[in-house]
Amino acid sequence: MAKMLGAPRAARLTELAARRRGDGSRGLRARRAWRQLVRACAAGDPAALEAVRAAARDLPEPDVLDLLVVGPQEPADRAAYLTLLGQREQRQAMDPDGALLALAYRAAEPDVRERLCTAMAAEGEADVIRVVVTGDRRDRIAEMSDDELDYLGHELPDHRRWDELRRLAARALEDRFGGDIALGTDPVSPGGPHDIALGAGGTE
Repeated sequence: MAKMLGAPRAARLTELAARRRGDGSRGLRARRAWRQLVRACAAGDPAALEAVRAAARDLPEPDVLDLLVVGPQEPADRAAYLTLLGQREQRQAMDPDGALLALAYRAAEPDVRERLCTAMAAEGEADVIRVVVTGDRRDRIAEMSDDELDYLGHELPDHRRWDELRRLAARALEDRFGGDIALGTDPVSPGGPHDIALGAGGTE
C-alpha cells in the first residue's frame, strides 16, 4: 500500500503545483509536485483528494483531464472519486440523480462516507445528500439493477461489512421471490469467496 501524504505534505505539493512560469507552464518542481498529487489521488489518498478539492475551482482543464484519466472506471466508484475531487459538473454529467453516488456511499467505509458528506455539503448539494444518505428513491432493492446489486455484492465483503451484506442478500431474495428470507447469523468466513453476485443473472 502506498504511503499516505498527510495534510501538510499534500498542501505543500498543491502549493508547488500551482506555481506557473510566465508562459503559464509549470517548471520542473511544479510538474513533479503535480504528478505526485495525481498519483496520490488515483490511490485514494484522503489528504491529496482534499487538497485538490480545495483548489478545484482554480484547476485548468488539462489538470482536470489528468485527474480523470487516472480515476476509477467503475461508475459508482468514479462518481465518488469525482465528488471527493470537487468536480461537481463532471459528477452531475454522469450521475444526475445521485444514484451512482448513493451506491458508492452505501458500500464505503465510515471515514469515506464522512468525506463524501463533507464534499457534498461544500457544494451545497442538498438534494443529492438526501438521495445518498437517506437512500431516497434508491432504498428499495427491487429498484436496483442487476449491475448495482452485483457491485454491492462485491464491495461489501471487501470492506468486511458482513451484516449489511446479509441484510442486502435477504432483501434482494425477498424482492425477487417474495416472502421472508432468513440467512442466519453465522459469521461469513474471511477466507471464503468475496464476490457474491446478487443480480438475477448472477451466480454465487
